[in-house]
Order: sequence, then structure tokens, then C-alpha cells
Amino acid sequence: MSTSRQRDKACILAKQDSEKAAKLAQDIHDPWYRAQALCWVVRFIVGDPSKIASKVIKAASECDDHYKKACARAWLVAAFAERGELHHARKILSEAVELARCVEPAASKAEALVLLLQAAMSIGVQDAESVHDLLLDVCKDNDHWRCKRACKTAGQLLMQEIKPRLFF
Repeated sequence: MSTSRQRDKACILAKQDSEKAAKLAQDIHDPWYRAQALCWVVRFIVGDPSKIASKVIKAASECDDHYKKACARAWLVAAFAERGELHHARKILSEAVELARCVEPAASKAEALVLLLQAAMSIGVQDAESVHDLLLDVCKDNDHWRCKRACKTAGQLLMQEIKPRLFF
């Protein structure tokens, strides 16, 4: 079974049986998909999600580049925000943004920051604006089309001209 199918199966199961979903997610070889599946468990688990959240962070840290290490955390930000655990969401967002600073080239960094901005919107506008400010700084001297698109998309998100992506 492909890693994306394993993820999808764990995500569906998380709604009914978060313990079984966590076990299934832990068996996903690819850390990118494992992190996403575990975020579904964080979203639905009854009680303290911190043990599963630490597994998300571990999986994200095992990703093979800074882009994935930063972006895999976006689902965790959204899961904590949805649970109303904004302190945890902000902490993870801050860590993810710091990791995104290491992403190269700048066009890929811009893409990572747009994803994190969308996760930040699930916390609040001020959180999203701080990511937006960094994005503008990253792209200010860059003519790459992906930087231009990222800045345009981020502006549209903040102006509520378009909706942020759904993580779940």
C-alpha cells in the first residue's frame, strides 16, 4: 500500500478510533505522510494530545529537507487551533517559521511561508500577519514568479479575498 493511502486510511480511522489510527500512522515509513496522519489523531483524540504531538514533531524532524520539516508542522498548528489550544498552536507555528527560514531557494521558502500563513490563520489574523511580514521580507528583492505568486496569495488571504486551505 502506498504511503499516501496509509495516511488516508489512518486519517479516516482517527475519527472513530484514535488509538488504532495512531498505531497505523506510526507504521507509515515516509515521515511526511506519517506526520500528517498523526495530526489527524491529534485533532480527534480525547484527552491530552501531547504524546501524539511529540510523535508529529519527531516525524517532521525526520523529513529529508527543511521545506518538509517546516511544512509538516502546518497540520499540527491547524489541529491544535481547531482544538482551541492556541498556546500550543502558536508554539508549533513559531518553530515551523524558524525552520522555514532555512529553506532554500527563496522561492521554496516563500511557498513554505504561504502554507504556514494559512495554518496561522486558523489561530488568528495577527499570527498570520507576522508570517506575512516575513514572507514580504523574503521576497522583497526576488523576482522569481513563485515569490510573486506567494506574496499575491498571502495578500489575498489576509484581505479575505480567498479562503485558506483546509488542512482537514
